[in-house]
This record gives sequence, C-alpha cells and structure tokens, in this order.
Amino acid sequence: MMKKNYKILSFISLLLSLFMFRTYTYASSDADVGSSGNAYDEITSDIIKSTDYLSGNRIAVLPFSYATSTDSVKDGSVIAERITMKLINTNVFQVIERNQLDKVMNELKIENSGIVDAETAKELGKVLGVDAIITGSLVKRTDGQIEINGRIIDTQTAKSVRAFSSVIKKDWLGGDSTTDSIRDRRFIRERAYEIIGGSK
Repeated sequence: MMKKNYKILSFISLLLSLFMFRTYTYASSDADVGSSGNAYDEITSDIIKSTDYLSGNRIAVLPFSYATSTDSVKDGSVIAERITMKLINTNVFQVIERNQLDKVMNELKIENSGIVDAETAKELGKVLGVDAIITGSLVKRTDGQIEINGRIIDTQTAKSVRAFSSVIKKDWLGGDSTTDSIRDRRFIRERAYEIIGGSK
C-alpha cells in the first residue's frame, strides 16, 4: 500500500513539475516579447497617420490571414484583436466591435479572413458605416515569428491609403502550440506508465 501511494505521489509531482515548467516557459516568452509590444505600438502609430487621408475616424479591423488556409486561423484573430484594443485606447478612432463585424461579414457571406477586394471593402464600409478597413496577411518566418503585412483601405475610394509591416513573436496558445500540448500529453502518459509500472 505504501509503495502504491508513493507511486501516485511521484506521478502527481511529475504533473506539477511539468505544469510549472510550461508556466515558466510561457512566462519567459511573455517577458521576451517586449519587441512584440513595440510592434503593436508601431502598427497603431502607422494607422493613426492614415487619418490625414480619411474622411472620418470610424474604422473596422478585419482578422488577418495566412496565405495558405492550412495555417492557424486563430493567429489572425488574436493579432486583429490586439490591434483593435490598441486603437480603442488611443481615443483617435471609433472602432467597430468584433461581434458586430462578425455579424455583418456573415450576413454578406464574406469569409472570416483578412483578404477583401475593392468592391467588398466598399460594401463593408457602407453596411458598417466605417471610413476605413484595416486588413492584411500573415507570414510564418523560419525563426518562429510572424510577419504582419497590413493595409488601411478607404471605403469610399477602395484605395489603400497606407501600408504597414511588422514582425511579432507568437506568445499565445493555439495553432502550432497544439503540437506542444500533444507532446506534453505523450510525455505524461509515458512517464505515468513508468512510475505506476504498467505497460504502454
């Protein structure tokens, strides 16, 4: 009985150690992404500069997307949401809320991606009542970071009035991070078998 309890306690300790390691890893990642915070600030600054070319200050930020549909959709949504929050806090723009944007995009049967053509931009501008749409694409870099290439489109003329580009470090779960989750589960299962004495 004592031996069995020892094995269970050892397994629990293993789980706690792994959890603490993963927590430390992501915390360290957050600490290292100061440049990402600066990147969002730079993007926000570029967008603010576009006001000189727009007739008003109502804007909508579309989810960004990768060139290939096989890549994570969540990445584009997270990036768009962070840019949205930055823009709201500037008090320069009236930013359309995400739920309203999603509703209109669904009604117009527009895919939830960051790619829109000139006519779609005009239609979105008319329905949402916005002066500009922020859209763009994402590129996965070999160093694990994400390159953002965006445009600010005037919904009246459907022309891009300004473009921006930046690189951020991915610091959220989802997309490629699911691979880490699978790896963790496999590691826990294998160690559990070893500790408890079962067979794989």
